[in-house]
Amino acid sequence: MKSSDFYREGDYKEYYKILQFFMRICGLWPYQSFFAKYFFIMLTIFLSEGILLAQLMEALQNRNDLNEVIDCIPNIFISILVGIEFGGLLFNSKKLKKCIDTIAEDWKYLSSKVEIELLKSFTVQGRKLAVIYLIYMSLTGFMFLLQPILMLSLNSDNSTNIRSTLPYRVQYGIDIEKYYYEILFHCYVSVFSHMLILSSINLIYTSFIQHACGLFSVIGYKLEHIGDEEGLDVDLNMKKVDDNNYRIALDCLRKHIKVIEFSESIDASFSVSYLFSLALFVLILAVSVTQILMHFDQLNEAVRYASLFTSILIQLFWQCWQAQRLLNHSNIPYESACQGYWYYTSTRCKKTLALIMIRSSKPCEITAMNLITFSIETFSSCIPTMTVAIACGVKVINTVYHANNIKTLLLKMIKNWNLITGEEEIRILRSYSERSRQLTLIYACNLKKYYITIFTFIH
Repeated sequence: MKSSDFYREGDYKEYYKILQFFMRICGLWPYQSFFAKYFFIMLTIFLSEGILLAQLMEALQNRNDLNEVIDCIPNIFISILVGIEFGGLLFNSKKLKKCIDTIAEDWKYLSSKVEIELLKSFTVQGRKLAVIYLIYMSLTGFMFLLQPILMLSLNSDNSTNIRSTLPYRVQYGIDIEKYYYEILFHCYVSVFSHMLILSSINLIYTSFIQHACGLFSVIGYKLEHIGDEEGLDVDLNMKKVDDNNYRIALDCLRKHIKVIEFSESIDASFSVSYLFSLALFVLILAVSVTQILMHFDQLNEAVRYASLFTSILIQLFWQCWQAQRLLNHSNIPYESACQGYWYYTSTRCKKTLALIMIRSSKPCEITAMNLITFSIETFSSCIPTMTVAIACGVKVINTVYHANNIKTLLLKMIKNWNLITGEEEIRILRSYSERSRQLTLIYACNLKKYYITIFTFIH
C-alpha cells in the first residue's frame, strides 16, 4: 500500500483526519494535486500576510508618534512570525513528506497487537492534544474578534476612536469610517488566517513528536521483554537461525535507527523557523509588557496585551514541552535494554543491544539551529533571562517614549545651575550632584558584575 493510500483507506486513517484536514487547507499536504496545493498556498499567504502591508503603512504614517508606533509593533511581529513559520515548512516540504511517509510505513511494520496498541495510544493522545490546542487557539482568536463588538456596544455615544476598535492597527489610504466594515472584515480574515496557520504548524509538530514517542515506547517494550522466555541454560553461541532474541534485537535496532532519522527530520523541519520565532517571542513579550504598563488605566487595552503576552508564553511552553517529551522518550530504549533479560540472551544479541544502548546515550532533541535546545529546563531557565530582556526593553522603550520629558528636565537642570549665584548654594548643589554621580558609578559596576556572572554561567 502506498503512503497516500494509507491516509485515504488505511485502518488508522481516522487518527490523522485532523492533521490531514489542516495540512490540506494550508497547502502543506504532500499528496494534494499540483493545482490544489499551490492554490491553497497562495490563498493562505494572501489572507495571512496581506494585512502586513497595511500594518506597516500605519506604523510609517505615525512614525513621529512613538506611542502609535509601539501599538503597531506586536501585531506586525505576529504577522512576520506567522510568515516565517509557514515559510519554513514550505521550504522544508520534502522533509515534511518524508515524515508523513515514514509514519505510514511504521504502521505497516508493527508485528504484534501490543505494539499496535502502544502506538495507537500515543496517536490518540496526539489527537486529543491537537483538539485542546485548537480550542485554546479558538478562544485566543475569539478575544481579538470580540474586541470591536464590545468597544462599539459599550461606547454607543460614538466617543470611541473608530480606529482603536479594530483588532489590528492598519492603514489603507482610504476613509476608515466610510469603509469600516470592509476593513474590519479584512482584519477578521487575517486573525482567522493567523490562527489557522499557527494551529496547523503546531498540529504537525505535535503529531510528529507523538509518533516518535510512540515508536520509542514500542522499541522499549520489545527490549524490556527480550529474553524473558529463556533461562540460565541459554546457549550463548547458538545459530543465528535459531536465535529468536537476536532477531528481535535486530528489529529493534532497525526501528531505532529509523525513529532517530525521523526525529532528526522533525528537527530539520522546524529548526530554522523556531530560531527566528524565539527572537520574535522575546520582542513581542517585551513590547506587550510595556503596553500593559502604559495602558494600565485602560482596562480594554491592558487585557488585550495581557492576553497576547499569555498566548505567546503558552506558545513557547508548548514547543518546549513537546520537545521535552521527545527527549524523555528517546531515553526509553536505553533504560528498557538495561531492565530486560539481556543476561539470558546470546553473545550476538548482547552486541546488538550494546549498539542500541550506545546510540541511545545521545538523546533526540528539537533545537533552534543547534544553538538552543527546546526543553522544559530551557523554558524555565529562559524565564529569568527573558525577564531581564523584557525589563531592559521596557526601560529602553519608556526612555525613548519620554525623551521629550527627559530633555525638558535636563534643560531645567541647566537653568537651575544658571540661577544659583551664591557660593554656599553652589557647594550644596554640587555635593548632591557628586553623590548622584558616585551612586551611578556604583550601580553601573554592580550591573557589570551581574552580567559577567550570567555570561560566565552560560558559557
